[in-house]
Amino acid sequence: MTCVFRFIKERLGALFLLLFLLSGNVGAENGEINLTAAEAPKLQNLATDWWQYFDQATEKERPKRVQELLTQLRQLPYPSADNKIPDIEQALKKWENTFIAPQPASDKQVQIPPQQEQYSIPAMLELNDRLQTKNNDLRNHRDQARQLDQSLSKLQAELKILKIDYLQSTQASPDRYPILLDWIYTQARLAASARERTLTQKSINKLAEESSLLRNQFQYAQDHLSPQADPEPATPEKLAAAKDQTGKLQTDLEKLGLETTSFDTTTDEGNAQSRLNAQQKLLLTTQLTNAQLQEINLQSSSWLYAILSPERENLDYKQIRDFIRDARDLISQFSKEAEQWRVQTADERSTANVAMLNAMEQDADQEQLLQLSEQRVNLADDTLAIITKVQRSITDNTLLLDILRSKSLRAQGGARAAVSAVTDTAGEVVEFSLDSLRKPLFEINETPITTLSIARFLGILLIAWVISRIMRGTFRRIARAQGGENAGPLFVIRRVLHYTIIIIGFMIGLSSIGVDVSKFALIATALSIGIGFGLQNIINNFVSGIILLFEKSLKIGDFVELESGVTGEVHEMRVRSTVIITNDNVDIVVPNSEFVSGRVVNWTMTDTSRRTRIPFGVAYGTDKEVVRRAVLDAALKVPYTLKDPKRKPQVWLVGFGDSALNFELVVWLTPDAVKRPGAVNAHYCWEIETALKLNNIEIPFPQQDLHIRTAPALISLLGEAAKEPDPAISKAEQRMVDPPK
Repeated sequence: MTCVFRFIKERLGALFLLLFLLSGNVGAENGEINLTAAEAPKLQNLATDWWQYFDQATEKERPKRVQELLTQLRQLPYPSADNKIPDIEQALKKWENTFIAPQPASDKQVQIPPQQEQYSIPAMLELNDRLQTKNNDLRNHRDQARQLDQSLSKLQAELKILKIDYLQSTQASPDRYPILLDWIYTQARLAASARERTLTQKSINKLAEESSLLRNQFQYAQDHLSPQADPEPATPEKLAAAKDQTGKLQTDLEKLGLETTSFDTTTDEGNAQSRLNAQQKLLLTTQLTNAQLQEINLQSSSWLYAILSPERENLDYKQIRDFIRDARDLISQFSKEAEQWRVQTADERSTANVAMLNAMEQDADQEQLLQLSEQRVNLADDTLAIITKVQRSITDNTLLLDILRSKSLRAQGGARAAVSAVTDTAGEVVEFSLDSLRKPLFEINETPITTLSIARFLGILLIAWVISRIMRGTFRRIARAQGGENAGPLFVIRRVLHYTIIIIGFMIGLSSIGVDVSKFALIATALSIGIGFGLQNIINNFVSGIILLFEKSLKIGDFVELESGVTGEVHEMRVRSTVIITNDNVDIVVPNSEFVSGRVVNWTMTDTSRRTRIPFGVAYGTDKEVVRRAVLDAALKVPYTLKDPKRKPQVWLVGFGDSALNFELVVWLTPDAVKRPGAVNAHYCWEIETALKLNNIEIPFPQQDLHIRTAPALISLLGEAAKEPDPAISKAEQRMVDPPK
């Protein structure tokens, strides 16, 4: 009965909590309770709306109520509560700090620079920089809001489970206090996250408004650029000075490359000196890149101001388009290199810091290593600063080039602008296609393989196949002129030449994509292992095919009979197999190894003529000369008979059968008839039977004499006539028929 009451109590408690949550008393986002009154929570029997007491607290009441809760927690009769109380105190402190932290003044007017009537290029770039900064901040705040939303969803689910577990537990339950502590801790974290989410949303709204206003002002600045608004416009003197600076840095970098000496990298000092020298090169490289970007900036500004000025009729727009195309190529290259330089320099700075700390921990003998490490760190910092300037300059120059292109097309107007736009678009499409083809897909022996290299490899193979086809066609025509396309050494040369050209083309194709062909020894080793396991039959058939080509024991057009009983004409000889066509027009693919290791009967290997034998029989007593003349006449009527005086048809008496004289027609066949044994045999048999019939020569059938020794049933059937002895039968025969009893 107690168990039944306890079960009913637990289910009623869970049902009550579910109805309470669905009634809207608990906030959907932060767990806040919307009640008019709030009482201090009692930890002995905590109410589900206990957080309302803290949520309704004023700024002065909030710290006091938090301390009251912590005091109650420390007085709980649960020894393990001391382990959980610091976490709860930290969560409550975080919630309090959300009210102390400065809040975004979303209700105040957004502060942006005042709008000007005309803008200079530096002012426009400054606006763009502020816009990008605002957009980055807005993007970061939105990412933070998404993370907070995920955290809130998780905390809400945990809080519901803890409330249900607490209501289902009794005061005497050992799990009541752990659930209580987890409930309070989760509720404090949920309130702090909800408060932080609200503040983040206010910041997002303000940043979005500022970004929108800055974007509008930036668009206005692009449309109202003017040389008069720039106090220090780009002049030819500034451009010449920038070019001089670029040339000087280029010379310094070349000198540093020539002055490079070899260092003993096996020692710490030598390794540090080598790394310092490499970092100096990288610093000069970044400075040179920054100078080149500054030169592009000045040239772009000069062209842009020239287009905006009234004296723009004499501008060379083709020169401007070429400048934009070349500048974009350089900027694309610099953008990729700058990211690599940043990663490389950051790694170098980290390595130099570790080396400096190790040198500081060791004896004074490491003073030189310490100085080198400090120089490396300083150079890395300087390099990172220059890289930051380079990346910012890349952004500014990209924007300037886009504006310059747009203004130049607008200034040209009409058909010239359309032609220029089409030309630029076509160039961009071609450049994009080439860049896509140059992207690495995978690597072979640390050699990147691109789509373009694969196309080049396939092109070389195609050229090799075309050359092989032309060469084979030439040799085929020569062979036809000599009377046999597939006979003689020209066929062997044609096949070997095909394989050789394809292999050479394959090796050249690998070399064209950067694969070291000399390393194919490893591949040969792996191939030999593969031959020993799975490729043995394939290699065996390939080698057998080469042997057949050079041995000339088999050629296309031969009529062969295999050990398995297959007969047919050789139609095609491939690398791995040979195709045989039977007289029933059935293609049979036979592995080449079967021709080498097995017994093969080649009916036309050395001579296309062949002698065949057609057996037949006649009755005893028939004139042999009549048989010979009749059968020879019949053989001459068959078109398959070879008309050669030295190879005349013959009729042989080959034996005495049980009921016939056994003859054979021995006849030499024409080359075409050799490959048709079934049809030839049928034709000769037909003519022989016709000739024998015309000459009244009997073709006997098997006969047997039956001697009956005793047959009582037969005697009774025949009657007395059967008992009278035949006078023609001797006494010995009579005894055999009716032996004595």
